[in-house]
Amino acid sequence: MHASALNGQLPVSTPTNPLVELAHLNNSDRPFISCYLDMRKGLAYCLAFLNRKAAQIRAALSGVDRLEFDSAIEVIRRSLEQVQREGVRGIAVFTRGAPTDRHLTLVKTASSPGNRLVYSRSAEILPMLALHQAETQARGNLLLARDGRLALLRLDPDTHHASRHEIEIMPRPAWANLKATHRALSKTGRFGMSAGEPERALREILVASSEPLLVATDKQTLAAITSWLPDEVTDRLIGCIPLTGDKASLEALRERARHRLAATCQADMKRRVDALFDRQRSDHALLGFQAVIDAVRRGVADTVLLSDWDNFGHGLPWESKIEVCLETLRHNARILLCDSLALRQAGGVGCMLRQGCPAVPRRLAAETNLMKAVA
Repeated sequence: MHASALNGQLPVSTPTNPLVELAHLNNSDRPFISCYLDMRKGLAYCLAFLNRKAAQIRAALSGVDRLEFDSAIEVIRRSLEQVQREGVRGIAVFTRGAPTDRHLTLVKTASSPGNRLVYSRSAEILPMLALHQAETQARGNLLLARDGRLALLRLDPDTHHASRHEIEIMPRPAWANLKATHRALSKTGRFGMSAGEPERALREILVASSEPLLVATDKQTLAAITSWLPDEVTDRLIGCIPLTGDKASLEALRERARHRLAATCQADMKRRVDALFDRQRSDHALLGFQAVIDAVRRGVADTVLLSDWDNFGHGLPWESKIEVCLETLRHNARILLCDSLALRQAGGVGCMLRQGCPAVPRRLAAETNLMKAVA
């Protein structure tokens, strides 16, 4: 069992990714307004927060800057009033108010991003990256074998829609033969199965998924279940939740699975940081802001690890954190936000190099950093 499925990385190759689109916007000296809102508290609360924070920022502006800021805030207000909010827990809005450089990106989120309004030269994408990573790492599947039944339960941060991805199969008493009748619980019907082939349909669903899998069952059943799973599925099996005769509800089992998944993700992140330092000693990874930025721009960076994204005063300066993220997105590399004291002490950022790509010579990197410091 291993955690290869727990990447938590932003899929930067998709053209519809809003953060990639933000990263590829033309450079401009006009500031961004980045707004994150917790929609669980209602539209009135969100508008009150927006108005209060906007008034504080507006008081420090004048002239054209104030006019453009007012225009951007009004765009955000109208967007919030018009957007479909059912089932939405959070909203992120990125906008510019300049007449010659208008822009609006609105992203709905399944989890709450908290409340913040930021007026800055670059879009404040760090919370959005962190939210995407947390949501990705919270997704998985739980295969439950209990009371002569086999159920596939969806683990998802969007618990409002959790029941839409469930299938339940009621097999014969012999677990070695999982041919059975079935009962589909999906409201959308996306997992519809023919009555004679529930086993094949369930296996196809598991094979098609790229997400980690947990099994909840007793010791006697575990061997039969794992031997029945296809090889490509067992590669994503990250653990078992033992059942000892308890009658825990499905939601209680989901919660136990979520905690297990979170612990596995934390361990996986620590392994990635350790691997970064191991590879850096053999010149297959780099540490430090300038070395990482140069590697990203040269197209040799595979995965960038950034520490202390929400911890001001630690790691890189805020502007440098944003620059690392934007450059990484522009050059189709992966980005991971992590909580690592070792990485913080090593400069706050590091990157794994693509296989076969030479590392930036340490002498050249040192000379480059020295020249920048003198300049």
